Amino acid sequence: MQNLSVDGVAKIEGGEYGTITIDGMATASGDISAESVSVDGMFKCAGSLTARLVSCDGMAKIRGNAKAGKMTVNGMLTVTDGNKIEADEIECDGMVKVDGEISADRIRANGLIDAAEITGDDILIRSHRHFCGRSSSVRINPASGSSRRRRSTFAGSSPNR
Repeated sequence: MQNLSVDGVAKIEGGEYGTITIDGMATASGDISAESVSVDGMFKCAGSLTARLVSCDGMAKIRGNAKAGKMTVNGMLTVTDGNKIEADEIECDGMVKVDGEISADRIRANGLIDAAEITGDDILIRSHRHFCGRSSSVRINPASGSSRRRRSTFAGSSPNR
């Protein structure tokens, strides 16, 4: 598998890659599969994204499903068209917006998570004043099985929404 590094502007084909590093602007025309994807610039993917490690410090928009072993978002990640995020672990200090479901074994968020449904075994979401004018948090850590939250815009809503 080849590695890909974008420092300027690029259009890339869907396919399998080793490491993808985007420091500029990149648009993918199809499904992307990679060992790791790092976005420090702007990335738009017309298909699904699958990687062992996803790091988004910039802006990424995925029109298909996003699947990762570990996903770290310090920027903004958007998954559109009713698709979902599946991951073993998600860390979010930025913003994640998903039209569909977020499903992860472990979620740690100090930023904004907006999803139709959040499912996981160990979920901790903290909102801060800079998002909603007040601080609040929710911890979902069930003894067995999964937890579900319907329409969770958790940095601007009450935990009971």
